Amino acid sequence: MADAPDTNLQQESRRPCVACCEPIFPQARTCPHCGTEQRPVPSLWKRFGTILKWVGGITAILSLIASTIQLNGLWQNARDTSRAVEGLLRASEIQQQAGQLDVALDLVRQALELEPGSSSANHRQSAIAMLLIRQYNIYFGFEHGDEINPLLEILYRGSGQREPRDGADVVAHIGLATLLASSSSAASHGERSDGW
Repeated sequence: MADAPDTNLQQESRRPCVACCEPIFPQARTCPHCGTEQRPVPSLWKRFGTILKWVGGITAILSLIASTIQLNGLWQNARDTSRAVEGLLRASEIQQQAGQLDVALDLVRQALELEPGSSSANHRQSAIAMLLIRQYNIYFGFEHGDEINPLLEILYRGSGQREPRDGADVVAHIGLATLLASSSSAASHGERSDGW
């Protein structure tokens, strides 16, 4: 009877085979009953490491999905802004053809608020400013100096953003606008109004 408790102790210290479920020693690499190779029981730290790897992988996938959604939103925003700028510039061109230069200039300002670096909007703004300066020179002479100063600012910005040939045209209009503004200021102070 002394063998019976010893046999139960041996039974309790054994683990089941991964294939046939017969009791085998915990250190056995193969089952003596079916010959199946036994996998070692993973340690707690190894299980924890595996869980962390899965959590990290899932987090990376979720981050990738979230960033893709954000990039798509940014791209959509940029596309919508570009379309709005194109619409404002088309409306500005229509207003310019109708002779409404102040309205056209305001539409271009709105386009530049949406997309400050738009070269087409900057180009159009300079072109309209040059038209307005020529219009002030022809129709009003030296009476509207206050309205010329904002146009001068537009031309100064436009002078550096154009082709060299166009730059010369902008510089010529800067000279004309400066003459008109200074003559307007001289006329308001009672000085000569002929510009000299």
